[in-house]
Amino acid sequence: MDIKSTINLLGLKSEKCSNISIISNKHGNIVYRLKYDNKYYVLKYFTNENNREVKFYELLRSMKFHTLRVISTCESAILLESVDHSLDKRFAKEKDLLDCDILISLANWYREFHRIGRECIEKEGIKPFFLDELSHIKRESLEELTRMNKLNDAPGWKLVLNRYEDIIDYSKRIPQTFNYNDFSYLNMVIGKNKIYMFDFHLSGYGMAYCDIRNVLTALDDNAKKIFLENYGEYSEDEKLLDDPLSILIALCISLNFETKPLWAKELIESIFSGKFIFKFKKALNIALK
Repeated sequence: MDIKSTINLLGLKSEKCSNISIISNKHGNIVYRLKYDNKYYVLKYFTNENNREVKFYELLRSMKFHTLRVISTCESAILLESVDHSLDKRFAKEKDLLDCDILISLANWYREFHRIGRECIEKEGIKPFFLDELSHIKRESLEELTRMNKLNDAPGWKLVLNRYEDIIDYSKRIPQTFNYNDFSYLNMVIGKNKIYMFDFHLSGYGMAYCDIRNVLTALDDNAKKIFLENYGEYSEDEKLLDDPLSILIALCISLNFETKPLWAKELIESIFSGKFIFKFKKALNIALK
C-alpha cells in the first residue's frame, strides 16, 4: 500500500503531510497518525475486503448520526480527527464505566444507534456490508463442537442440533437494527455531554438486545442498572432468544482459537449442567408459538 497515494485519494496533498507514523497494524488494516497544515489526523487504511468500516461511517454520516469527525473517505481509507490532539474529546478509561453521567450518555448513544438502525433497515433493507453474527452458527461448526467436547452426552444436545435453525429463523423475523458488536471502553471517546464509539469494523445488524447484552457484559451490577434505566424498554423475547444464540455464537467463534479459551470451557460446562438447554427450550418455545 502506497500511503502517499491514499493520502492523495483522500483529497490531501501528500507533499504537505509530515510526522506520519503507524499507530497499529492488525489483520492487514493499518492506522496512521499524520500532520497536515499544522493539525493532526488519524488515517485508517483497509484492505478491500475489510473496508466495511468506511461504508459504515458513510452510512452513519448520511443519517446525521454523531461520530468522530470524518474529514474524508475513499474506497479503502478514512481520515478522522485525532482524539489525542482534541481540545474537547478524550479516550475513555476503565473507571469511566462507573460514572453515572457517562453511563447515561452511553445508553443514549445506543438507543439512538438502534433507532436509526431500525429506520434504515426498514427503508433500505440489509446492506451487503453488514456483518451478521448469527452467520457464525453453522452446521459444520456445531458438529465439530460436538465431536471435540462429546456433546452427544449432554442433556438436550440432540434437540439443539435438530432445532437451532428454528430459533435463528424466528430471530431474523423480528425487526432488525444496527449492532455495534464490539463494546469496550477502549473503543469509546468522551466528549462534552456525549460519548462516541469508534471502530465499526465488526458492526452489522441483528436484534437490539444482542447489542445491549454486548454492553452489559462489560459493566458491574450498578452500572448495568443505570444503563438499562436510561436505555429504556427492550424486548424480553429478544433477550430470551439471544440467551442461547449468543452462547452458540461464542462457541463457534472459539473454534478459531488454537487453545480453548477459559470462557469457552465455562460455556461447555453450562451445556453439560443443563443450564444451556433450559435457555434453549425457552427460546424454542418463543420461536414456535
